[in-house]
Amino acid sequence: MLKRLPTLLSGKAFAVFERLAAEAKEDYKTLTKALTAAFGGDTMGKHLAMMAFRSRTRKPDEDIQVFAYNLEALLRRAMPKSENGDRDVLLQQQFIERVPTELKRELLQRPSMSYEEMVAVAQQLDLASQISSHQTGSQVNLASASDNLQTTTRDQPLVAQLMENVETLTRKTGALLSIKGCLVFMDDIIIFSDTGEERQRILDEVFRRIRAAGLKIKRDKCQFAQESVKFLGHIVSARGTEPDSSKVEAVREFAIPTSLTDVRAFVGMASYYRRFIKNFADIAAPLHDLTKGGQLEFCWTPVADKAFNDLKSRLCSAPILSLPDFSVPFTIYTDASDFGLGAVLSQRRGEN
Repeated sequence: MLKRLPTLLSGKAFAVFERLAAEAKEDYKTLTKALTAAFGGDTMGKHLAMMAFRSRTRKPDEDIQVFAYNLEALLRRAMPKSENGDRDVLLQQQFIERVPTELKRELLQRPSMSYEEMVAVAQQLDLASQISSHQTGSQVNLASASDNLQTTTRDQPLVAQLMENVETLTRKTGALLSIKGCLVFMDDIIIFSDTGEERQRILDEVFRRIRAAGLKIKRDKCQFAQESVKFLGHIVSARGTEPDSSKVEAVREFAIPTSLTDVRAFVGMASYYRRFIKNFADIAAPLHDLTKGGQLEFCWTPVADKAFNDLKSRLCSAPILSLPDFSVPFTIYTDASDFGLGAVLSQRRGEN
């Protein structure tokens, strides 16, 4: 971060930095002492927090939810008295800049979201990409945030109570994120395993950390050693991953859009399963064109109608996606020309 200071500081702060000796510019304690003397402790703390916020990137293997809350914590230190709406705009801008390109594209197609909604959507999409096929799946459902956390008071507005409980529950379930073979979204925990021993080992660790966090589970909602499980709108089994039929039905029954809001809602629903639809971006392009800026009025065209029905049809007949099996040989198909080189890595599964 010290190496980036010249680009992050401005005005009086940059002047203070420039007056320091060369070796002092490389020493964090000397630098902060000089800046604190110039601006005062409170102001300096906010300034450093804003610098940290602006330069914060997502660390390798850092869960999106953890990254999002770290960003929010830094901005609260930098702007403790700012309106939530002002912080929300800055958080969304910084968050979108730091997520992978594919995820960024998805989020930009979903306007009018709060920061919390954006983080939830991003985590859903990120986790969906991590779902893998295994012999068995187990599901552990935590009790609701209000059941798990007794932090509310009568003087606190209901919405504020719920938000505080959800945020606290999210922090508590963060201890589960590092368990290999375990995915967590809010109060839903899924465990993938190939053997009974592996399943027991993961479950033992999950329950140990749940107890340590003081959380409760819904025993009647838990399932163990299932051939297939539902998670984030997907059915996961040993065969692979496919869209949840109940979610697909919602897309199938979606009425012809009569407004830009309807178009965005449909594209958002369909985009969640874009990896199941070959050439999704090309097919959905006419619908995206309708939502671009400058449209004075809504006009449903034959081209848009064709794209709408094509996406419906393809999603309702979506294939089951299978992940690589490293115990089975791979075949590499290559192709080359004067302008490029390409290759496809494939496997044969049974007759496929």
